[in-house]
Amino acid sequence: MTYTHAITVPLSWQDAVERTRGALAEQGFGVLTEIDVKETFSQKLGQEAGASVGDYIILGACNPQLAQRGITAEPHRIQRPAPFPDAPGPGAALGGFRFHPARPGAPRGP
Repeated sequence: MTYTHAITVPLSWQDAVERTRGALAEQGFGVLTEIDVKETFSQKLGQEAGASVGDYIILGACNPQLAQRGITAEPHRIQRPAPFPDAPGPGAALGGFRFHPARPGAPRGP
């Protein structure tokens, strides 16, 4: 079973990354995070591990309008973090969102 989708383009690595960023922006997506897998592997696992994975980045993109629509459509599926007792300021909370499946045992993700 495969879960990937690959497209080969006649571009350099840098041009492909720049065009991907541009295409995301045209559709209203901003890049919130970027993970350089090659660099991370090199730092954490050694140069050989980084070289073996080659050029590889993960772009964490978000379209705020679509995210807001999804969150407000089914707010009961989102568990907001509870404030920590020593959180800085009134009502401050640290953490993130955790999505829950529709029912116990339901598949997660697409």
